Amino acid sequence: MIKKLRIMMPFMKKHFSQGSVARNTLLTSNVLLLRLFLQASTLIVLAKTLGASSFGIFAGLSAAAVLSGSLSTLGMHFIILKASAGDQGKSRSIVAEYALWTTLVAGILMLLLYLFALSLINLGANLHTVIALGIAETVIQPFILLSCMEYQARNQIARSQIILTLPIALRCASVFFLAAWPNENVESTYAGLYLASSVISLFVAIKLQPGKWPGPKYWRRPTMAEVKSASGFAVQSATTIGPSEADKTVAAKLLTADIAGHYSLSARLISAATLPVMALMISVMPSLFGEKDRSAAKQKTLAIFTASGLYGLLLAATTWHAAPLLSLAFGSEYAYLSEILPYLSVFSISLSLRISGTTILTTQSMPLYRSAIEGIGVTLLILLAVTLLPKHGVMGLCIAVTASETTMAAIAWITLIMRSKNE
Repeated sequence: MIKKLRIMMPFMKKHFSQGSVARNTLLTSNVLLLRLFLQASTLIVLAKTLGASSFGIFAGLSAAAVLSGSLSTLGMHFIILKASAGDQGKSRSIVAEYALWTTLVAGILMLLLYLFALSLINLGANLHTVIALGIAETVIQPFILLSCMEYQARNQIARSQIILTLPIALRCASVFFLAAWPNENVESTYAGLYLASSVISLFVAIKLQPGKWPGPKYWRRPTMAEVKSASGFAVQSATTIGPSEADKTVAAKLLTADIAGHYSLSARLISAATLPVMALMISVMPSLFGEKDRSAAKQKTLAIFTASGLYGLLLAATTWHAAPLLSLAFGSEYAYLSEILPYLSVFSISLSLRISGTTILTTQSMPLYRSAIEGIGVTLLILLAVTLLPKHGVMGLCIAVTASETTMAAIAWITLIMRSKNE
């Protein structure tokens, strides 16, 4: 094992210690560290303010909204990034031609689908909360993502992440405001502030862009050729968020509200802790999209696998030992976190490797492979959850999500290894 690490270290040093990737990863990590702090603060205060039962329902609603919103761009954000890797001017032309029109139409359709799905699932939330979360995630947030991709395409990674962090910061401020001045409808009020945070963030994102977006009269529908070009990324958009959010919706539906709150909080904490891996992949995506040297691409892939795997191991060990301390931070109502977090520790290893592996598949023009893998993962998660939950409760869901993430990570990296050997 030590010998293998010594062999890998030159690759990691070469690709992560020098150059723009390393600088961008460091800057982006700092921004994402701020995001981690904001998310943790929001989670702690919101969980305490709502209580375990209400928090479990709210987590299920927001997860469903994020899932629906992942389809709203229909892959336009990846098209912008890919086209701009070689020619930054193409980013603006794509947005001007059809990305904005596609995002608006798809966002409205996904909002309607989200509302219909929630009416069937019936998680017990009031209509105001459902609508506010739906508009924020399916209509507003996708436009913020388009704006951020223009910065990312110009290798201004940290700036793009600052814009994505802005709504999180505003929501964090909203939570502290509600905690200081509580009212009878905390959940509904927070949902309204959640929507307002997204609207303000979109306004700021548009104002700070390098160039102006065209007015609606210049928007147009994509041609069939453009639809075909974006189809793989559109399908990927439908599955990318699924593995990270489906379990919260399942928890809200199949578990009691308070236990669902404990589980959702535990999963959110671990997902937030993988932000350094996300920072690495966000920073390296433009260079991987534009990489023409296959040998260099293979070396970068090996370095990414090593870095994400080692970080996952570190996070798993930390989660296992720090579980009692984390539960104390949320108060006695969330003491059950100390029992759930150790069960999810292996999940952090698989999650880190899944994030890195599936992102590389995207940059190697294999979005449909990624979609298939994530579709398998979500299907496995639901099947195992339905099978294990009646007998094992929340621990059954922990087993299901860990098995799902491990399966996705394994298939993704096996696919990359097989492709590398065939080249």
